[in-house]
Amino acid sequence: MGGESAWQSFVAPLRGDGSILLVQTANRLAAEWELMAREILGKALHVQLPPLPDAYELSEM
Repeated sequence: MGGESAWQSFVAPLRGDGSILLVQTANRLAAEWELMAREILGKALHVQLPPLPDAYELSEM
């Protein structure tokens, strides 16, 4: 991952209307994007998903 943490590369702000904007940054693999987008949407929709691989972490700010 080039020394960059996964959480620093994916942004999903909650908008004023309650929608979520998923933003994929450059230089990330499609598989990583899909993994994190699925996790973000799962959390937002309260869907139980299997744990993320150890290299990934989802943080709420």
